[in-house]
Amino acid sequence: MLPSPRFAPLVILLVHGCAEHKQGTTDSTDSTDSTDSADSGEPTTSDDECEETEGLLSAISVVETSMPTVFQVVWESDAPLESHVRFTFDEGEHHTSSTTEAATSGTHLVLGPPASTEVQLRLVDTEGRCSPPLTYTTGALPSTLPSMTLTATEAPDVGYLTVPVITDSTSFLTVIDSRGRYIWALESNVLIWRAEIARDSLSILTNTQAPSAGHAGYIVGFDWTGAEVQRLEVDGMHADFVEAPDGLIYALAWDIQDFEDDEGQQRRMLGDTLVSIDPETMEVRTLFNVFDHWSPDLTKDWGAGNYPDDPTAEDWSHFNGVSFDEQEDAILVSSSGLQSIMSIDRHSGELDWVLGSAAGSLDHDTEVELIDQPHSVYRHSSDEIVVFNRTPNGVGQCSRVDTIWVDVEDHSAEMSSSYESPDCLSVYFLGQARPISQDRTMVVWSTSGRIDILEEDEEVSWSLTADLGAGMAYSDHAESLYP
Repeated sequence: MLPSPRFAPLVILLVHGCAEHKQGTTDSTDSTDSTDSADSGEPTTSDDECEETEGLLSAISVVETSMPTVFQVVWESDAPLESHVRFTFDEGEHHTSSTTEAATSGTHLVLGPPASTEVQLRLVDTEGRCSPPLTYTTGALPSTLPSMTLTATEAPDVGYLTVPVITDSTSFLTVIDSRGRYIWALESNVLIWRAEIARDSLSILTNTQAPSAGHAGYIVGFDWTGAEVQRLEVDGMHADFVEAPDGLIYALAWDIQDFEDDEGQQRRMLGDTLVSIDPETMEVRTLFNVFDHWSPDLTKDWGAGNYPDDPTAEDWSHFNGVSFDEQEDAILVSSSGLQSIMSIDRHSGELDWVLGSAAGSLDHDTEVELIDQPHSVYRHSSDEIVVFNRTPNGVGQCSRVDTIWVDVEDHSAEMSSSYESPDCLSVYFLGQARPISQDRTMVVWSTSGRIDILEEDEEVSWSLTADLGAGMAYSDHAESLYP
């Protein structure tokens, strides 16, 4: 079970005046050689945009939360205000929190500053009036977090990355800014597979793998203070999940079935399902089952050892990546067992199309290996998908980021571009290539402990490397932490 930190308040009152608070400063755990500025919301240009107004508020307080880098600004006023917090750190660029509706009191959550950093802030209303300034210093994050080293050719603002960081002894659910610094972190005693900011931006979703098809795995949501706010149970859930715009969550789960081969030998075959979860009703619906569409080739040995509950079960379909295709309102799934990418209608569960040599419905040049141990798939443009091809076991070969042109009406596909890192990184566990804009792709070289931002011209503009021995799992990206 993931830990749920306690809430610890620290309050400073301001009555028609000014107050200042500082916590003890501890060295940050990050290591970076970049100088770009982190973005914590909508940046503004200057503090001169607001007029300091002594009678604006009757009280204002800064409240510490159980997440050392996150704090609240709580205020009261005699008249209704629409307000936000304007704050600054680093070189002085200003950022803003979300704006509240008109009220005589309110609470603002301040997100984005890194650990052990002085933050200067004011409350500002929509008429341009502001409170006197306050100063607050964020606390330290766990010292056991692996250090990160950032290399950035042009120091681009890449927003925020939500990254599960894995070590030999523990896992961390983290958020990392454009400077490669941890700005949020929770430690977990179980392996974290996926980290995704919820579509309402109010929480971070993560998952833990089930021990078997008949036991539950969990999707857990944490709010920005680090408190657990959601827990969904799914029998057999593993590897990956995704939230759709309507709030439904789609996840992968195991199904295991027994077969008898031509020699009369009993074989346990591990397959997969795609399920939908309604967080409101907790209803779990099986949308797609691989056994309904294909049967295992029992003339082959599919390999065993990947199913915790039964090491003799053969790993047949091995679904491992799932994403939401907004263009087709479908779910894209990667299957390294079937060497395929498939598109599944998220309402009917119908199989729209399949790309791959083992079970494909799209024609392509068989001399070009489009799908080779895929471990993620995302829609890139109206007619392209991006696939992280790990290559066989990731041993002795470069893993690849492949952009593939897909024409469903013509039932065809072809390679648009293929990228290998100059140092031939070879990934043997997980791996991900996720478009974060029209011309940028986030590449997670999981077991190599590196995340690259790949530009359209296949140049790496931003690269983050973890300490030796640390890796990354399926990650998310956001331009802002606020709704």
